[in-house]
Amino acid sequence: NSFNQTFVDAIRSTGGRNTYRNLVVQTFNTNIDHGVSFFEIPTDATKDRLMVEAHFYDPYEFALREDEIITQWGANATDPSKTPAWGGEAHVDAQFQKLKTKFIDQGIPVLIGEYGAIQKKAAENHDFLIDYHRYVTQSMIEHGLVPFYWDNGYQGDYGFALFDRNTGAQIHPDLVKAITGED
Repeated sequence: NSFNQTFVDAIRSTGGRNTYRNLVVQTFNTNIDHGVSFFEIPTDATKDRLMVEAHFYDPYEFALREDEIITQWGANATDPSKTPAWGGEAHVDAQFQKLKTKFIDQGIPVLIGEYGAIQKKAAENHDFLIDYHRYVTQSMIEHGLVPFYWDNGYQGDYGFALFDRNTGAQIHPDLVKAITGED
């Protein structure tokens, strides 16, 4: 909280356009639960120019863990042994509702500055990635959040890349469509 206050004070004190520029302040560890429980909006002399940022990579076992144990997610999952025990659609909605209630409903915009799920080796994983990205993105939008997918440029196993950084070509057009709502 003190870091965010120092950031806002430093930017505003430089004058010029920085006196009214929109600023993004992050929750501790960019964690939704920490943000809702412990984050304090910095004092700002400029009204209505602060935005809050959090990240979303739930459930860890599906979204980030680099192995082939949990390769399915959501209502369409068919094998409980390959599906996380938590973090399904209800969890997604509940997390985003927390941000809506704490910030959006109080007039403070919220960015999800990073979200996504890695692409695992198991062929079946890709269909569940589509489900995950479609659902998570749509839930963010429905809760008034602004989503930013995390494309780290890595195209290999356990990467997040959607676009080839050298050519700009889509690597996974179906995931892009799921995220943009074009499917």
